Amino acid sequence: MKKQEERSTTIDYDQLKAQNERDGQKLTKRSAQYMFELRKKLADHFNMEDQEKIFADLLPQLIAAQKKGMTARQLFGTTAQKAQELITGPQEQKQPQKTSFWLSWLDNTLVVFAIVAGITGVLGIFSPQQANQGILSMVLSAIMGGLVFWAMYYFIYQYTLPGADKRRRPALWKTILIILALTVLWFVAFTGTAMFIPASINPALNPIIDVILACIAYGGRYLLKKKYNYQSFFTTGK
Repeated sequence: MKKQEERSTTIDYDQLKAQNERDGQKLTKRSAQYMFELRKKLADHFNMEDQEKIFADLLPQLIAAQKKGMTARQLFGTTAQKAQELITGPQEQKQPQKTSFWLSWLDNTLVVFAIVAGITGVLGIFSPQQANQGILSMVLSAIMGGLVFWAMYYFIYQYTLPGADKRRRPALWKTILIILALTVLWFVAFTGTAMFIPASINPALNPIIDVILACIAYGGRYLLKKKYNYQSFFTTGK
């Protein structure tokens, strides 16, 4: 009787493995790489039979998600997150709040200012002869950049998040048009503020001060994100 049970278990395992191999051939290259990385993370915690049982559950979900344009990362999270969930069981996590316009705009503005001020400062340090951006130009371009990235998140990227209604995601041609239009708008605002605002009210700061301001802006954004636990363009998927 015992031998019969062992034989049945072996047959079930072989059938399960064969089915998983067939399903694996239906995966895209990126999805296959994801599952390969996931298996490596599970190898120290599950025997081969348990691994095949896990993959027998995950693979059909992933194949169905692929047909809707979702990636494995969008469906399951990172390989580290999914492996941890499978090893320890689902953990109750604090979900990011639905982000208000003002909070998302402020987050984006701080990030853009940190990038612009940081680049301006570094270039000024290593190329003193190069004209630096004025402080008012940097602030206004960061404000406009914050609005542009909020729009990109609102109209496009929020629908790529796990659990989002993918039916509301704009078609590819609409996505391209939205990104192009917003990019042109920001470029015009960025160059316009630098060209037309008089230097008397738009002074260039010492490059070291620019770098310090960049650090302060990014530090402020870090504290804001930590306090309110929100989702926006620069926090998508984090």
